[in-house]
Formats: sequence, C-alpha cells, structure tokens
Amino acid sequence: MQRQRDFILDQQAQLSAGLTRVDRQIEANSRLIENNSTRINQLVDVCFSLTHPIERLTEAREQADSKLNACIETVDKLVRHRNGSKPTE
Repeated sequence: MQRQRDFILDQQAQLSAGLTRVDRQIEANSRLIENNSTRINQLVDVCFSLTHPIERLTEAREQADSKLNACIETVDKLVRHRNGSKPTE
C-alpha cells in the first residue's frame, strides 16, 4: 500500500513539474506572439505608406512613356523627311 502511495505521489510530482514547464512555455510563446503581432502591424503600416508613392511612380512612368513615344515619333518624322521619305501620319 505504501508503494502505491509513493508511486501516486511521484506521478503527481512529475505531472506538476511537467505542467510548470508547459506554463512557462505558454508564457514564452505568448510574449513571442505579442512581439510578432506588433511587428506584423508595423509591416502593414509600412506597406500602406508605400502604396501612394508607388501609385505616383506608376503614373509618372506612364506619362514619361507617353512623352518618350511622342519624342520618338517626332524624331522619326524628322529623319524620314530629311532622307526624302514622305512623313507618315
């Protein structure tokens, strides 16, 4: 009977120690999750802050492409005219 009691007490002690380790790990994981959540929120803020400048750069590139195409057309017409070809319109 004493052996059974000792066995049960030993098992309870092991279980208690295991639960303490699990509790510590849960606390550590909770801190990591909170830290990661903060960092994720910061990354989301950065992404949103970059959206407007990227849109502006896209618009500027489109305008530059249009102006470059007009310039290329003009130079092409001048070169063709200088070489005796009829300009195409």
